[in-house]
Amino acid sequence: PLLFAARQGQVRVVEWLIKTAGCDTAQREMFGDTALIVAAINGKVETVLWLITNTNCDPKTERNKKGDNNKGRTALLVAAEKGEVEVMKLLINKAGCDPKT
Repeated sequence: PLLFAARQGQVRVVEWLIKTAGCDTAQREMFGDTALIVAAINGKVETVLWLITNTNCDPKTERNKKGDNNKGRTALLVAAEKGEVEVMKLLINKAGCDPKT
């Protein structure tokens, strides 16, 4: 449910699932994406903001498990790939992600 809610931008559901139901933000879907990465891919700015300010999600280091050697991509990289400029701005300005890496 956490990953589905993050994908849909249901920030209140995401909050409830984490705070009340005890869902783990490190949970991954079958492709290796976390709630933060799923929200970033889908341009869910409010959900990304809530996750980076209220949980232990670290967009500077958290990566999905796709790609060679399980290195994967960060939330900033997937947001850039999908053209989610507002998510990119948030990750750079609020979370301190480096656009040069």
